[in-house]
Amino acid sequence: MTHIHRILVVEDDHSLARLIELWLGREGYAVDVLHDGLDAIQRIHEERYDVILSDVHLPHANGIEVLAASREVHPLAPALLMTAGAGVEYASAAIDMGVDAYVMKPLRQDDLVNRVRSALAKVAPKKGKTILAIGAHPDDIEIAIGGTLAAHRDAGDDIVLLCLSWGANGGGQSQRRDEAKAAAHVLGALLYGGDLQDTRFELRSTIAAIERVVRQIQPDVVYTHCAEDVHQDHRTAHDASLVACRSVPTLLAYQSPSTTVAFQPTRFQDISDQIDDKMTLIACHDSQASCRTYMAPELLRSTARYWGRFSGCEYVEPLVVVREAARGLAKAS
Repeated sequence: MTHIHRILVVEDDHSLARLIELWLGREGYAVDVLHDGLDAIQRIHEERYDVILSDVHLPHANGIEVLAASREVHPLAPALLMTAGAGVEYASAAIDMGVDAYVMKPLRQDDLVNRVRSALAKVAPKKGKTILAIGAHPDDIEIAIGGTLAAHRDAGDDIVLLCLSWGANGGGQSQRRDEAKAAAHVLGALLYGGDLQDTRFELRSTIAAIERVVRQIQPDVVYTHCAEDVHQDHRTAHDASLVACRSVPTLLAYQSPSTTVAFQPTRFQDISDQIDDKMTLIACHDSQASCRTYMAPELLRSTARYWGRFSGCEYVEPLVVVREAARGLAKAS
């Protein structure tokens, strides 16, 4: 069955809103129209849309707030802003939020339709899997499975990173957040950030943070911290993942610098072709790489080389299979 794309148009000019509805309706899209920003935010929380197309200036809540709500609830849905010249402050906020495109007024039918088509093409279903990697702090994921995620990227899989906290105890949160964004960009991954307090994770709130993302992206494979770890946030992330990811077909646990000798991997992922990609990802976290001995490139290479001896590969990242419905990567040993 052909999927009919649903589009929410938020425009307080009733005549223009009707015209947009006609234009997009002729293209076969199902179009809902609202004229108030707060009404749009409420609707976004109630229903799922493939595209949100909003004017900047709206009653009761502006277009930036509407699209921010969309990003929170349905982060993969393309977000387009219509404007006759929004101003620097709106442009900056839109860029930070990751708006997919500006549509300039006065609107032209062909331009509007083409931008909607382009936005939908970017999120068209792919043949690959959806991969979720969970880390308690910025750089946890890249240290543990940077090469594995690069291999998923090379295989055409969609990658989502969930950083449960911005690691306030390890440095400036703003800088560490920017570094995490840079690493996600290198991977071509979508980055989620949590609001948990560094070193003070509580199980219930950690479960809720992971469940929100799992519900939105429906991953095929999840990577998370292992249980054999002396860092309290890592252990809580592991325990929370067992609950929050109970519906996910494959769940794998990774090693971190604070993992104990009790860690006994059952999967050895070959990253011989991705070891340099892993070093690039580590370099994105400069605030930590410059002062943490466990992030030294020679140590990370040596660690991957050590684990390689168990599978006959040159470089390997070790994993514990918690649950597995199918092999995540063809090259896995």
